[in-house]
Amino acid sequence: MLTIRQDRGSSLIWFIGVTSITLAFILVLAIASSQYLLARSVKDYSEQVALAGKTLISSGFSVDTAERYLLENLKPKKNYQIVSFKLIDSRTVQVRVCAQWSSPSTVLEISRTICESSLAR
Repeated sequence: MLTIRQDRGSSLIWFIGVTSITLAFILVLAIASSQYLLARSVKDYSEQVALAGKTLISSGFSVDTAERYLLENLKPKKNYQIVSFKLIDSRTVQVRVCAQWSSPSTVLEISRTICESSLAR
């Protein structure tokens, strides 16, 4: 019986430890998923802008006019920003779009800028 009394409470410590590790894992997974989904969305948007810009340039717009037209007429998603729009090798449009990401968790206040580039030929 002496060994049983010495082991009392050890299962509670294990339970608290495993629960803490599980919650930390879930939090990291939620943050990583949120950041990945925003990066995919920014990539999709940058590809749309690149294709729209290439279409405008192919139909006779200059690079500056096409960029101005896109900035005025495209309704970007909430915090997306077209950082660069340029024509490289006289046939390929390169677009860089950035967005501000912030952690979905109130426990960890993390924010960063996510940028993606796209090319259209």
